[in-house]
Amino acid sequence: MKIQGCETVAVRVNFEGVMPGTHIVLRLRTDEGLEGISYISRVNAQNAQPLQQLIAGMVESLNDQDPTNTEQVYAKLFRTGYGGYPVSGLELRAASAIDVACWDLKGKALNQPVYKLMGGFRDRLPISANWALTPGAKDKIAKHLEDVLGRSFKGCEDPRWWSQP
Repeated sequence: MKIQGCETVAVRVNFEGVMPGTHIVLRLRTDEGLEGISYISRVNAQNAQPLQQLIAGMVESLNDQDPTNTEQVYAKLFRTGYGGYPVSGLELRAASAIDVACWDLKGKALNQPVYKLMGGFRDRLPISANWALTPGAKDKIAKHLEDVLGRSFKGCEDPRWWSQP
């Protein structure tokens, strides 16, 4: 399998009124028809187009490389950077999106969830619903907590749960 380009799309999301922003969705394409998908959250709208162009340029430098060789791709994107300098800023965000898309491709190619490829062993974890928990009126926080608990989010009172398989 070889990387053969990408498509990026900028989308505007307003998640429950608390996480508005422009997000970049990346579809990393291969010669075998598989696509690795990832995204970059909450990009300043004025940086969306430059970030999309940066992703396209970085992917072009990876054309014909095997995306399932994630360590090699990582080394090219992060360790050597362009001109031997480490990546930072928008380059770091672009490289991270490409890295995640390669892991998605690897999981699809091997028919395995990415968490297993990375050594994970649990098939369930508690999730947090902490968006919009900012200091403010107690009644507003209480209403928010009541809402998320009503949607099956659960508090984790026993910290030992985190260390148990």
